[in-house]
Amino acid sequence: MKLAIIKLGGSVISDKRRPYSLKYELIREIGDVLRRSLDEWRLILVHGGGSFGHPKVKEIMDKNMTLKDMGWEVIRIMCDMSVKVTEALGRPFAPYSTPSLWSRGIIVEPLLEAINVDWVPVLQGNVVPPGIVISGDEIVKELALKLKPELVALATDVEGVYASWPPQGPPLKKASPCDVEAKGSQGIDVTGGMKKKLEEMNMVAKVTRVIVFNGLKPENYEKILKGKIVGTEIVPC
Repeated sequence: MKLAIIKLGGSVISDKRRPYSLKYELIREIGDVLRRSLDEWRLILVHGGGSFGHPKVKEIMDKNMTLKDMGWEVIRIMCDMSVKVTEALGRPFAPYSTPSLWSRGIIVEPLLEAINVDWVPVLQGNVVPPGIVISGDEIVKELALKLKPELVALATDVEGVYASWPPQGPPLKKASPCDVEAKGSQGIDVTGGMKKKLEEMNMVAKVTRVIVFNGLKPENYEKILKGKIVGTEIVPC
């Protein structure tokens, strides 16, 4: 069975301008669509920090404290976010704590055991000892390089990747991280926005197909898993 790694951007499932908010109805719709694909695909999901992790990290930094001292607060709030996200996604989506699976990189064996019994593990951008922020995109990169999935799909709040920002015209059908001027992220984002996302995906695009698409439209998930052209395909530099 084919494997897809899907990243739910924090700006898709939450409003980064409203701390600790989730778009529950959209997340439920995404869960319904993805559930219908499980006869053909095994899935691993990763979600961004969105309106949970980013404000908490900023709050700690604004107090002149370090993530080595207070990173456990971020871990708690991100695990809470994952529980809420998976409850909205429904069965068989299960939260997996990224710090528990990270030791100089991602530990994939528990995730493989989960997908082998038809569960869908859901990881999150988080903090790992000794206080390092690991973004959802970094996790996707690690997973993709180790597992070599048939597809990596990055759900964002825009239609794809544009040649310049602000956009003029439709998104690019194909884009190299070296050739585009990417936008930052609206609201608080401590992990770099679209520009950083493309840099992380450059290496992944050498081993598998990578798509950046509008994740605010639930039907796009089904289209991508059926091989239809949606959004922008990332090609390596």
